[in-house]
Amino acid sequence: MSDGLTRRRLLLGGVGAAVGLQAVPGIGAGNAHAAIRRSRRFNLIAGSHALIREKELNGGKVLQSFAFDNANGHIYTVQLRSGSAIGSGDLCVTKLNLAGRRLGHMYLRGFGHGEQIGVESAGRGAAPYLWIEHRSENGWGTRLARFRFRNGATLHDGHSGIADRTPRLTGLSSPRPAIDPWHDRLVVRFRSRGRLRAAVFDLDDAKKGLLDRAHRLAEVRLPDPDASSQPSQGFALFGEYVYLFHGSAYGRGGSKAPTGNARLTCVDLNTGQVVERRLTTAFHHLSYREPEGMAIQVPSAGNGQPRLCFGFASGPAGARKASIAYKNLLV
Repeated sequence: MSDGLTRRRLLLGGVGAAVGLQAVPGIGAGNAHAAIRRSRRFNLIAGSHALIREKELNGGKVLQSFAFDNANGHIYTVQLRSGSAIGSGDLCVTKLNLAGRRLGHMYLRGFGHGEQIGVESAGRGAAPYLWIEHRSENGWGTRLARFRFRNGATLHDGHSGIADRTPRLTGLSSPRPAIDPWHDRLVVRFRSRGRLRAAVFDLDDAKKGLLDRAHRLAEVRLPDPDASSQPSQGFALFGEYVYLFHGSAYGRGGSKAPTGNARLTCVDLNTGQVVERRLTTAFHHLSYREPEGMAIQVPSAGNGQPRLCFGFASGPAGARKASIAYKNLLV
């Protein structure tokens, strides 16, 4: 048994929800379909730590999302491409090290808004596979793509190197991906009949395109706050829980310095219940502070203590910067 598997089993042993924690009234168990092994969860009331502070990306647009190649210690961020027309669906993916230093970039033409990215590590020294929305309509992706990161390349939607990995679920639209690197699973957030939902698949099945009802591990309806005051800014999967990030920049949607309105929410995939929701004041000192992006990091080449990471954009318009905070206390 590898050291990584030993640590994972130790972390997974124990009760999923803390004893005495009361569920927040939410979407209800009747809206969940799941049989995921119980796991520990991140304590959202625990303190936050800084991973990177106000780092420049490739271009001055706002950070949209990010994820980690844990095998190589890299961060991949997504922005709208500077200089492209509004609604073009053109994106820029920037590769960073864990100190926030830029190592490369890749352009995506006609993909979407970059709301969420999944990074599938391919091993030490190998370029990872990226999962992201594609086939843009009015600047928003309509399907789900998987392809390899190629430093310095410009990839046009429809390229032969793109594998379409859109789940075959009833009424699905606007699919967005995130990867749980600890449990090797993919979660896809989507809309169906006007409702926001999430479906979970084994990552090996997802890579093969086995993304249908027969292969799903879970499907649940998600809370969907008023987008004018609490826009969705990212999500992440860890074990039996999906984490949501909502909020707006200072001066918008009732968000005011120094507390803002950025909130972290934890949903149990086995019951459909919201088990915890907390305001976060991480990076509250930023003059412009917009919550953007969420992902799971596993430091130390995939064998360290997992972290729930969430990002913020800062800086003046046209010269935005990226900061990432994390929580790592499991209960």
